[in-house]
Amino acid sequence: MPGWLDGNVVSVVDGIAFGLLLFTIAVGLSLVFGMMDVLNLAHGTLYLAGAYIAYTLSDGSVSGLLLALTAGALAGALGERP
Repeated sequence: MPGWLDGNVVSVVDGIAFGLLLFTIAVGLSLVFGMMDVLNLAHGTLYLAGAYIAYTLSDGSVSGLLLALTAGALAGALGERP
């Protein structure tokens, strides 16, 4: 392996993985917005609220993870009510 690549393999793989993640998100959003014919950004606010609540409640333990997942799901369910 060349000297530069030997020292930066992790960064290269990480960059490719992050690029593929962004591509997957972009394709999913394009598909959803293309099928709906409407630009609806309300889903993003629900994801944001659930992720923020889950992050603040998680303390790194398994019980904290379960509490965070439950609170995030509850925040999403309450946000979907008409």
